[in-house]
Amino acid sequence: MRMLMQMIRVRMNRQRKSEASQGYCSSNGTACYAYSSGPTTTSILAVVTGGAFCSVHSIPMRKAVDDLRNHLSVPSNFEIIFSQGGGLLQFSTVVTNLVNQYRLINRTRPQDPVFADYLVTGTWNSRQFSHDLKTFDSIPDQSTWKFGDHHPAFIYYCDNETVNGVEFTEEGILGGSGLPKNYEDVPIVVDMSSKILTRCIPTRLWDRVGVIFEGAQKNMRPSGLTVVVVRKDLMEVMDIVPVLIV
Repeated sequence: MRMLMQMIRVRMNRQRKSEASQGYCSSNGTACYAYSSGPTTTSILAVVTGGAFCSVHSIPMRKAVDDLRNHLSVPSNFEIIFSQGGGLLQFSTVVTNLVNQYRLINRTRPQDPVFADYLVTGTWNSRQFSHDLKTFDSIPDQSTWKFGDHHPAFIYYCDNETVNGVEFTEEGILGGSGLPKNYEDVPIVVDMSSKILTRCIPTRLWDRVGVIFEGAQKNMRPSGLTVVVVRKDLMEVMDIVPVLIV
C-alpha cells in the first residue's frame, strides 16, 4: 500500500492543487480519494491502466520466462506459465483442459466417452491414474505396452519416478519402438518435475508434446511455483472454469 501511495503522489498534478483541496480530481468534478488523508488528482484506475502496479515485477518476470525458454529450447508455439498448486493441481488442470479441447475438435456430444492413456510406472503416475499403488522397479519393454484402438485426448507419463527409481531416456515414450500410428497426433503430457533443466529436451519430443509441467522445488527454486509449458493450439477458452483449488 505504501508503494501504491508513492506512485499516486508522483503522478499528482501540482497545478490542480487547489482542486485537490476541494476533493476533485477530474474535469467533470468527480471526487477521487486515495487510501491516505485527502484526495488525489490522479484516478487510481488511471494508475492501474498505465501499468504502474506491475511495472516493478514485469521486467524480472519477462526475463525469467525468456531465460527458461532459452535453457529448455522451448519452441515459439508454446506458452510458459508460472502457476501454483504443484503437480497435483496440474493433474486436474490437464484433464479438464485437454478433454475439453478434444471435445471441441471432434465435436463430441456430452454423452460420448473420451479416453485418456496413462503410463503407470510408479507412485506419481498411480496418483494421476487413481490406481492402486504397486511396487515398480523398471519400465516394461515397449513391445509389451497395451495401447487401445481408440483415439485418446492425451497420453500422460512421468519421466522420472524418484520414489521408485524408474526413469525414461531423454526421448521418453518416443524412444524405442515409439507409439502406434493412431497416436501420431495425440498430445503427450509429461511430468518433468524430477529432472527438468538437468538435460536437453530433444526436438523430436518437442514436436509431439502438448504439455510439460514441473514443480520447481526439485531443480529450480524453493517450493510454491509450478512451471507449465503448453502448446498454444491446445489453449482454448472453456464455457466454465472449474474450481481447481479447494
